[in-house]
Amino acid sequence: MNIFRFLLLPITLFYGGFTFLRRFLYKKGIILSVTFSVPTIVVGNLKVGGTGKTPHIEYLIKLFSTDNIATLSRGYGRKSKGVLSAKQLHREKRTAAHLGDEPLQYATKFPNIEVVVAEKRKEGIQYIQQNYPEINLVLLDDAYQHLSVNYDCRILLTEYEQLYVDDYPFPTGKLREGSNAASVADIVIITKCPPNISEEKRNEITIKMKLKIHQKLFFTTIVYLPPFPINEQAYMLPLEYDTTVILLTGIANPQPLIRYLSEKFKKVIPFIFPDHHVFTEKDINNVKKKYKENNREQIALFTTEKDLMRLKDENKDILSLLPVFTIPIEVVFLFNEDEKFKRTVYDYLGKN
Repeated sequence: MNIFRFLLLPITLFYGGFTFLRRFLYKKGIILSVTFSVPTIVVGNLKVGGTGKTPHIEYLIKLFSTDNIATLSRGYGRKSKGVLSAKQLHREKRTAAHLGDEPLQYATKFPNIEVVVAEKRKEGIQYIQQNYPEINLVLLDDAYQHLSVNYDCRILLTEYEQLYVDDYPFPTGKLREGSNAASVADIVIITKCPPNISEEKRNEITIKMKLKIHQKLFFTTIVYLPPFPINEQAYMLPLEYDTTVILLTGIANPQPLIRYLSEKFKKVIPFIFPDHHVFTEKDINNVKKKYKENNREQIALFTTEKDLMRLKDENKDILSLLPVFTIPIEVVFLFNEDEKFKRTVYDYLGKN
């Protein structure tokens, strides 16, 4: 531990102690949690920042495609307050500013499901039950620290490159609470693994995680799908190795995406911003300037699906002026354990 971490240790101990006490009070029933009749799955993490929650929620949406599903999120970065439903918003208000970028992505990609946002998850589930009684499964995005609800299945994500067992609570480390909070998870998933991870490495990590007997451990990787054109200019532009790519993104860790694009294209010009960044007029003008500087070459603008949700809000001109592509991603379970994962989740929901 370096000197900076040492100096922050008292704050870390206080913060970690507070979060531990909070969980303890809920566990002992001193602070009560609510149990709902509708089945619930929560997907979350201990780390501050992205661990791949969005593609894992989408995996679950596809897994339970025959059910009546609702997703419930906080709607990080939205300017609205309270409980909102995507389907009940007027078309002009179905924006990232009203819903948050990730909920808007769910609503856009999966129009048959209900997408609800609420700061308090208990109020969100109550709203779903009152307004959508046909819903028979609620997927909660990033609610592992929301203890006011007894969830049927708790899925905890941790990144391959930064396991929670190697980290510390804030501010010494990047954890929202101590790693002991992982003990209440039913399923732990090591995310963003190398696709060719060996059995030896798998066993090494399994031992290191020290999970309880009832906890199940899985490993997933992220797969990039072919670029998807989102406007007419993009449909007319054939993508080749010599195509110059401008990457505009505000996600937690853009480096894997940059590496992937650098393997596919000769020249990649990244414009990188913090996670959930709201793109300003200055940001967009800088992209346009770079585009004009390189317009003698075959050039395209790439962004992620999540970033596209925010681009639609205030900067529609760039979506109509430049050839824009998104890079969809999906989760793949390693070691051929997708069926095992499905059975495990079904067991917790009483579907088997």
